[in-house]
Amino acid sequence: YGRFKEHKFTKRFARYPDSPVISTSWHQAAAYCNWLTLREMSADQCCYEIAKNGDATLKEKHLSLQGYRLPTEAEWEYACRAGASTLFYFGDGHDLVGQYATLLKNSGEETSQVGAKKPNDFGLFDMHGNVWCWCQDQYQK
Repeated sequence: YGRFKEHKFTKRFARYPDSPVISTSWHQAAAYCNWLTLREMSADQCCYEIAKNGDATLKEKHLSLQGYRLPTEAEWEYACRAGASTLFYFGDGHDLVGQYATLLKNSGEETSQVGAKKPNDFGLFDMHGNVWCWCQDQYQK
């Protein structure tokens, strides 16, 4: 992300170069997706239209494009759960949460370095806790 945009870490919350990116808007995250797409593909594969003021909108036929985009809430949920049907991907109890997630209780009021906790069964880190993640859409039942 640092190559895409000059980003200064808020030292109170994110003190390390491999801390998660914080204080980024949804529109900036969408612009980052387009930037990644342009590095590997052509502009016609970008999933977002970016206005001069920085506002991003999803292209109508984005699902037919191969560019990077934010996951839908359902895609994020699937990736987070990693096939689990329990409350958390590591089980129903709260006793293991500190091994898998950085939360206010165990954070010292700062983010942990990316990948510092255990991954889920898909090998994905930081799916619970640490920072909020942007999705393409909002939660729907």
